[in-house]
Amino acid sequence: SERLIGQVLKQQQVKREEVVLSTKFGYYMPKPGSPPSPDSIAVRDTQWRYSLHPDVVRSELLGSLERLQQEYVDVLYVHSPEHYVADLLLRGQEGEEQAASPAAIAAEKAKLRTRLCSTFAALEELVSEGKIRAYGVSSNGLAAPASDPAHLSLDDVME
Repeated sequence: SERLIGQVLKQQQVKREEVVLSTKFGYYMPKPGSPPSPDSIAVRDTQWRYSLHPDVVRSELLGSLERLQQEYVDVLYVHSPEHYVADLLLRGQEGEEQAASPAAIAAEKAKLRTRLCSTFAALEELVSEGKIRAYGVSSNGLAAPASDPAHLSLDDVME
């Protein structure tokens, strides 16, 4: 889709300031023969991985910019940061281990806060470099009730 959008913008000679471009990162397909990126987890039953690591943020954005044939995007979204917790819950449901215990969920959410701090620091660097104008979070976990183990606290994200 990014390649198509880039082609259309170029073919139609759209003025860049007349459009708002946004994209997201989190899920990615590793390059053949390359090891998974740091802090990544497998996305069940696919070849995809998920990571919020700063190296992944930068790599995925640069790939998007190349496909879009653009120098910057207006908004870059952190896509589904609750995936780490959801993966933990799925493992617990499948009986692989007692991964979905309240203590395990709390520990994973604490790690997620640390990950988000690193991610947001990387995003701030990309803003200062002019590669993105703004960033945000795209998450189903934010809308989940607080009682849901996959709930993502907006207060935690903002903090």
